[in-house]
Amino acid sequence: MGGEPLLVKDLSEILDYCAKDRNIKKIWIVTNGTIIFPEDLINTLRKYRKKTIIWLSNYSQNEELKTKLKDNQIIEQLKTNNINYYYNKNLTWAYVNEEIKDSKRNREENKQYFFKCFHTCLSVFDGDLFVCPRAGVFYLKNLYQFEDGEHISLKNKDKHLKNKLVEYYSRDVYSACRFCTMVEDNKKPNIPPALQIKN
Repeated sequence: MGGEPLLVKDLSEILDYCAKDRNIKKIWIVTNGTIIFPEDLINTLRKYRKKTIIWLSNYSQNEELKTKLKDNQIIEQLKTNNINYYYNKNLTWAYVNEEIKDSKRNREENKQYFFKCFHTCLSVFDGDLFVCPRAGVFYLKNLYQFEDGEHISLKNKDKHLKNKLVEYYSRDVYSACRFCTMVEDNKKPNIPPALQIKN
């Protein structure tokens, strides 16, 4: 998912590598609909059609983007090649609080907050694995320091990676949770996609 994954030049190779792994059951690629799929990626998607799905975001509500969007061509391309895809005609985005500050929640309060959070999407920023996209953004803004076991570097080969992943997934809270407002944000009305700066 974004940025825009179709900008990754070796995405086809990455997809092939991941799809061969029997432990990976499903692969989603989320695209904003501005880039036609290259032929090598189409071929790889066809090869692993039972395991892959394309999520095509619908940003057509934003008039400024309409000239850049290639949704119709992409859908035709995916249909022609019998590639699974999902296209939500009524796509909305969740509200995100712009003010980022330390909530001052203690560890137990943070733990409870983390359990209420539905976000299960791991993210990679600059070669580091984060529990969610917000955690990555907060770290890049230097809002917190990693505690042991809540950060995994993917930049170099690590013979202890398996153990680190087990420890990582065993955690019941992360330092980034102190800055998160996800639980409150989810109570706010959704907003049109790609218009968040204007609202």
